[in-house]
Amino acid sequence: MKYLNTCLRGILLCAILVSFIAGCGEDEETPTGPINYAPNTPYSPTPGDGWMNRPVESELYWRGGDPNVGDVVTYDLYFDALETPPLLAEDLTDTTFNLGTLEPMTTYYWKVIAFDRLGESAAGPVWNFTTEAGPNIPPNAPANPSPADGAVDQPLFLNLSWICSDPDADDTLAYYVYFDTSVPPQTVSPRLTEAIYDPGALEPETEYFWKVVAYDNYGDSTVGPVWDFTTGAAAEGIFGAFAVVRMIMYVEDQLFRFDEIVARFDSEYAPCDPISPLEADGVTCNEFMLDWDPALSLHKYPDTPVQPFISLSGEYIFNVEASSQVPLLIDTIDFPASEPYITNPENDDTLSISGFSVTWSGAGVGDVRFILMTGDDSTGVTVETDNDGSYTFTGTDLEPLGGQAGEYMIMMIHQNSEAIAAAGYDSRSFIWARVINIVSIYLE
Repeated sequence: MKYLNTCLRGILLCAILVSFIAGCGEDEETPTGPINYAPNTPYSPTPGDGWMNRPVESELYWRGGDPNVGDVVTYDLYFDALETPPLLAEDLTDTTFNLGTLEPMTTYYWKVIAFDRLGESAAGPVWNFTTEAGPNIPPNAPANPSPADGAVDQPLFLNLSWICSDPDADDTLAYYVYFDTSVPPQTVSPRLTEAIYDPGALEPETEYFWKVVAYDNYGDSTVGPVWDFTTGAAAEGIFGAFAVVRMIMYVEDQLFRFDEIVARFDSEYAPCDPISPLEADGVTCNEFMLDWDPALSLHKYPDTPVQPFISLSGEYIFNVEASSQVPLLIDTIDFPASEPYITNPENDDTLSISGFSVTWSGAGVGDVRFILMTGDDSTGVTVETDNDGSYTFTGTDLEPLGGQAGEYMIMMIHQNSEAIAAAGYDSRSFIWARVINIVSIYLE
């Protein structure tokens, strides 16, 4: 009997083992069929979660699968630059997806949800990656000119403006305006940081041509089309020019400020040849009486420039007494709130003809204009830039000098200016409130 029991136990153990081995790899049976398990949660993403500087041409990869051998698994892909990405593609059978070309320097978010044939699902986590900067794209072409292309009867004092943008949203733009009375326009403006340019006084009944070249901060450029407009007839009246001026300069390493107020009248637009100056019966500016200077043919205060009497941010009102030749005028200009002056380079410094930096004190709002002149006062380079305290003249800026070494003067100008619209005055008449600073240098 003991032997028989031992045999029965051995047979029973063998039966259990055979049953176990035979059942390996098969779904567990239930009264209604095998058990269905949910798909595996998607894992092992490529690009990996948090990866940076990914190519803008990218593909997504992941791993999935299902515990039930032979189950068909499909995937829904959610993808966007939103932290909660929307559905991009569904019922994918591959664990890869080609995204095409993405935006540079952008963070993208994505997740995958796996589905099996019976509708069971498993959602993966939200992953993210960031694309690389990508190649630089040049600016868009300047557009929407003002005056409009082909406009006629335009005023003799106006600003040129346009609209321009860059496909790379973080790029900054600068502009050069080519402006002339011939095609193609040749005369080029200073470097501009805003889409606006004042060409100065224009000639009456004249056709002008202009175009804008836009540069981004990577040096790529786009040339805009050539536009044109025609000015109207000259306004009748005398020409008037008024200025409240502060000159800042170093004399033997000591800083001096000299202030002056001037007013000039001419029988027609000046400069003209010959000049026909007019003397007014009386000109005042605030409490200052401007005296006639026969040698210069203008009114001024004082006789010689003196130490500062002008107030920063002050309001200056010119009052001209009416006479048979000079019409009545009451007009106002605000003096700038800051008085920038060059601190580096110093007088007689030697700098590189290939480029150099300028820094100044008294920075503030608005712009400053640099005029680089030779000793005979012929203008070689003009640059307009933000009044932020520093500017670097590049080799491109200095190209008009033709590599000519020698002595130069840097004139820095910061001003408020307005056109005068009073009756009896030519529309090109103007009023300035200006700070001027001059430094002598050598370029080699």
